[in-house]
Amino acid sequence: MLTKELSMYFEKIIQAMETEEDIAIECLKNESGIQQLVPYFIHHFNQQIMKNLKNSPKLKTVLMMYNSLLRNQFIFIDVYLHQVLPSLLTCVIGKYVDESVRFISSDVIKYVYQEFANKYKTLGPRIVRTLVKTWFDKNAEECVHLGAIHCLSILSKEVINNVIKPKFEVYKKEIGYKGVIEKINNLLQY
Repeated sequence: MLTKELSMYFEKIIQAMETEEDIAIECLKNESGIQQLVPYFIHHFNQQIMKNLKNSPKLKTVLMMYNSLLRNQFIFIDVYLHQVLPSLLTCVIGKYVDESVRFISSDVIKYVYQEFANKYKTLGPRIVRTLVKTWFDKNAEECVHLGAIHCLSILSKEVINNVIKPKFEVYKKEIGYKGVIEKINNLLQY
């Protein structure tokens, strides 16, 4: 049960998401007394993502809120990562998500990967496995494959060298979307 003050704070942040986005983002990043609110924010953000998959401005706001919450040094977010990742991944590999949303969500996933994968040994492989599975999904559209490859490629050099590079020839033969092949060729040149 939340105190009246925490309930009011939660409502103010949710309202500020709609009207004063920058203030809400800043509050979530720097506020020290919101640990009890973390599951409420996560639940709200996940609902907003699922309801607004075709609403890019709304998705961008929610992703920035998630980014701030994940970077808040005063809260312990680790135990909630399993609730956060599916929504973030949906914003990378969802069918109706536009490219700018895919890029923002990829950046947030990159932060999670770099910040938490060493601490939680199953986290990094879980992210990579989900993205590779999507990359090789023959029923997925090219934009979905591009989202998966973009996210994989920014996680780390190791992912490029140990995941993308070895699987690239198989992808070219089995699926072969031209835009994806071009993106991977550009990645592998560096």
